[in-house]
Amino acid sequence: MTFERKAVILCASAMILLSTYILGTALSVRREPGIELPGGGLSRAAADSRKIMIGGDRDLLLEREGDGWIIRIEGVAYPAAAVRVSGFLDTLGSLEVRRIVSRDPGYWNLITGGTAGGAASVVLMDDRGDVLSGIDFTAAEPGSLGIYARVRGYPHTLQVTDISSSLRTDISYWGDLRVLPEV
Repeated sequence: MTFERKAVILCASAMILLSTYILGTALSVRREPGIELPGGGLSRAAADSRKIMIGGDRDLLLEREGDGWIIRIEGVAYPAAAVRVSGFLDTLGSLEVRRIVSRDPGYWNLITGGTAGGAASVVLMDDRGDVLSGIDFTAAEPGSLGIYARVRGYPHTLQVTDISSSLRTDISYWGDLRVLPEV
């Protein structure tokens, strides 16, 4: 193989690699810089909330009582795992918008099949039950890096970091299951 032939093959390989890189970066989904959740995000509402309603296959109400949290079931209060609740509020407060999927208000109804909410919802309330903030979630397309969300009162459908594992409504997950109280 001559030097000229090697040089041509090397240049052709370099051009193929460069064009693949340029094409890949042009078609990749990039985060749009500076996108925040409408209303300044959920961090302030999460910090001020006294009640959290998590909706999904069933609704779960968590209420702040003193320094801890409780789950109210049929009028009876059970202790909730404060570590899980505070972790959940931290997760909501740091929710990151990856991109705006659609600015069309009708798009949310299209991807949720016309249901008002979605697969899950979170409503943050004050002591009186007045809503501080609410956000609905639904699954994104397979292989995506997040889930779809819509902040109540705003028309945009957003792709946010995937917090679906935190949107559980089973009481066994949220309950404080210690047999003996801490001393």
